[in-house]
Amino acid sequence: MSRDVSSDPTAIVQQLRALGDESRLKIVAVLGKGERCVRDFMRPLGLGHSVLSFHLRTLRDAGLAFDRPVGRRVFYSLNHEAIARLESFVGALPSFDFPEPIARQRGRWGPTASRRSKRRRK
Repeated sequence: MSRDVSSDPTAIVQQLRALGDESRLKIVAVLGKGERCVRDFMRPLGLGHSVLSFHLRTLRDAGLAFDRPVGRRVFYSLNHEAIARLESFVGALPSFDFPEPIARQRGRWGPTASRRSKRRRK
């Protein structure tokens, strides 16, 4: 089941995190060409079965891929609708209305923090 980014803002974060790994980006590129099982990824990507299964599960949990068990094999395919929503979200980022930045508070991260750390070094 895919998540709707507009109704669940954590979905976009999870999807972006899922795509934040080079191996998972390569897997998405391969899945873009059609349905594949784990064994089909092993040689081209040079990754082991357990590592591939982990990455595919991460993509599936983020709603970017579907899995379809057939006997002892599991076939994976790309969730094109989720990818399209993600593309439209990223494309809209330049015009996205972000809230005003929170003013940095004095204290731990303010100017007094550097003075405290200098005193401790002596």
